[in-house]
Amino acid sequence: MNIHEELKEVRRKLFKEIDNVDSSMLLYEVQYKIAIEIINSENSYKKTFNEEYKDHANLLRNYADTFVWLMLNPYIIRELYDKNKSPRLITGMENEFLYILAQARKYAENGRMVIISTITNCINTTDLVICDNPSKPLLITCRKDETSTKEDIDYVDLYKIPNKLIKNKYFNKVYKESDKEYSWKQVNKVVNNAIKLGSDFEIVDDGDVMWSFKYQSSMPEMPGEIINKIGSYRTIVIGCNLRAIEETELLIAPPSCWPIDFECKFALMEGDIVIMHYIDADCFKDVNDSHCVIKEVICDERTLREDCFVVESNGERKILSSMFLNNVVYGYSTISSMANLICETVKK
Repeated sequence: MNIHEELKEVRRKLFKEIDNVDSSMLLYEVQYKIAIEIINSENSYKKTFNEEYKDHANLLRNYADTFVWLMLNPYIIRELYDKNKSPRLITGMENEFLYILAQARKYAENGRMVIISTITNCINTTDLVICDNPSKPLLITCRKDETSTKEDIDYVDLYKIPNKLIKNKYFNKVYKESDKEYSWKQVNKVVNNAIKLGSDFEIVDDGDVMWSFKYQSSMPEMPGEIINKIGSYRTIVIGCNLRAIEETELLIAPPSCWPIDFECKFALMEGDIVIMHYIDADCFKDVNDSHCVIKEVICDERTLREDCFVVESNGERKILSSMFLNNVVYGYSTISSMANLICETVKK
């Protein structure tokens, strides 16, 4: 087994543990293992300059992001990420990090669901996040005066809470009030078939096509049915699982927390399998009600504006975020359910 395969097997085992976390101590323990593995990889890279170790450390942070997306509201995650901050090497802050780990363990032992932000990509503005409430987390910055043993984060009451992670319930938990529909069965099908057969696709709706395939340095030839279908799209938007892994600043939930089979999630996280998602954004305009009309989806050179939906309701025009479209492209909501949610949002 070469170094690439050895490190991949380490990630597989850690992801198995991530996928089975159901208590505060198990949550802490798997994060501790990820942290130690990141430190070892950073040290190995400094000694050998082997890119496998650098990639391994980066991928481990992607897996650690799983907990962030499982346990926090997406709006909160956006508040906790600063795009102007670069990730810090843990090996450059070892004493500080050991203190952070000690504090995290204290909270975990008292039943608190704690995320160690330092090992993630998508939280870089605080050290620890207590996730008892996905919409109102407790943020903790750990500081240690080396001349004193006083810990300035003890203002938090430490009491036992019977809090458990509900596996693969992220989307239901965060969006439970909107009763959205998803295409996860189709995602699971095409990815499973890509693993077994090499590729598969699904035409979910008139403006919604997904295509999955084994990735071997380049894309295979696109099936003719997909070419014909997306050729008729008015405003095409394309999503790819690799963006969720490689472009942290997009703040997209990684495949590791999608409600699909373990082997499918792992293949997508490792980049062995790719899933492309082709959406006709103009189809949002086809779903309206008597009090709300989606008039326009603003797109420049296939790039959506940050506020891309022009909506009219009761004679008033409003501009809404592209997040609604991202929930389709990367969150696999159906277009109709998201269009209805836009109308509900405007009417509130």
